[in-house]
Amino acid sequence: MSRQTRRTRREAPPADARNLSAKDLWSQVLKRLSEHPNATLQDPDYDPEPDRQKLRIAMRDAGWTDDQIDSLLQAQEERIAAAPSTSPGVAPHAEFIFGKLCDDVEAAMTRLGMDSHGRVARGIEPRLGPWAAKTNVIMTDESIVTVGAQLFRFCGVVARAFTRTVMLDPTAWESANYRPEDGVRRIRSRPDLLKYWLQIYLSYAVTGMHVLVPFRPSSPFEAILFEQVARAMELFATAHEFGHHHLDHGRAIDVTAARREEYEADQFALRICREIEKQPVLLENPYLSSGAGGLILLRAMRMLGRFEAKLDGVAERVTAHWETIDLGPTRGRSGPLA
Repeated sequence: MSRQTRRTRREAPPADARNLSAKDLWSQVLKRLSEHPNATLQDPDYDPEPDRQKLRIAMRDAGWTDDQIDSLLQAQEERIAAAPSTSPGVAPHAEFIFGKLCDDVEAAMTRLGMDSHGRVARGIEPRLGPWAAKTNVIMTDESIVTVGAQLFRFCGVVARAFTRTVMLDPTAWESANYRPEDGVRRIRSRPDLLKYWLQIYLSYAVTGMHVLVPFRPSSPFEAILFEQVARAMELFATAHEFGHHHLDHGRAIDVTAARREEYEADQFALRICREIEKQPVLLENPYLSSGAGGLILLRAMRMLGRFEAKLDGVAERVTAHWETIDLGPTRGRSGPLA
């Protein structure tokens, strides 16, 4: 009898009690991560007003009106006020984004007849670098799905750079006569854009965050495409980890199985993204329905790995940033997320 069959014959616990072990384990893990000297926690004395003023200036320079800026800042304040608290100490804006992404993924899973997400606890790891992970809770069928506190910033700056690259010549990239060298030539014709790409990868390779990337907000003309690309990247990352949970991954130890599981999680994420796009937000998002957002994210992570390897003087890393590991309540964390 398969484990899945055995699960279906158990008496199901109440819906609000199916992830209690995962939540308890996450509280233990978060406590340990928060004690690290490099933990990316928000300063309790942080005053957002200076950053708001900088944002106003940058957005005016990008072509936004004062009324538009006021509306965007008001929306941001409302999101922060409504943010859940899965990971106390982490920036509430990241909590809001991750909560909305998880809600969208879980709603899509429900429409597809899946209920495994009820056994998932969510969390944001206060760690440097763009991470996403699924942690198995041993002796249970529960999991913790987490993202690194810097993941959404990474998706944002990559999406912004991608948008500006597309805008160099919007029709050329899909031309029947397009050649890769043509794309290289176009990017090299804009040293400022090439420098922006390099600043992104160098910043994350050296510091694990966006500190070396100049703040250049999207213009009103760029905003829709930027939001579509960023949302598609973030949803793919989130759905990928839910896929690892739904498919009961992370228990095999051989490399072949690990690669197969990554492929299966990618396919699961594509299915979920297509289902989400059946109920589009405002406008249709081709980067979500086609899987292009996931491809942009995976290629960006691959490029980041190359930069990290160059800086470390080693061969290119083959280990993905998306990891699936086992972790029990009494065990230390193992693997690349240690």
